[in-house]
Amino acid sequence: MKLLTRLRVGRGADCEVRLDHDTVSRLHATLEWRGGGRLRLIDQDSSNGTFVSESGSWRRIDRVVIEPDREVRFGECSVVLNELLDAFPAFVLAGEAGDAGNLDGAAAEAPEARFERPRRNPSTGDIEDQT
Repeated sequence: MKLLTRLRVGRGADCEVRLDHDTVSRLHATLEWRGGGRLRLIDQDSSNGTFVSESGSWRRIDRVVIEPDREVRFGECSVVLNELLDAFPAFVLAGEAGDAGNLDGAAAEAPEARFERPRRNPSTGDIEDQT
């Protein structure tokens, strides 16, 4: 298994983490292991921003080192990083091993995480319950 130390997040087909949402850019952000169980989250000049939850409010970031249990928002698509990373065992293993040798971001053997776009009511723009 090829260990990954960087994941690209966005709508684009070349991203390892694909978020199918109108407010997510083709290449929205990058996640990198920084060692010690921490990640660096870098916004890639996205149109709708990358945000980190802090004390019940959202703070827009350009680049930040955070723990994997934090909630982040890509545009209007919010996720807890641990839940997103569960689909990438090679990335998690790289972080635990502290491997910094593979920075090309390739995901040849890693599964693709895909989150579906929420349905919006065309009249109000509200997100509809999909149950």
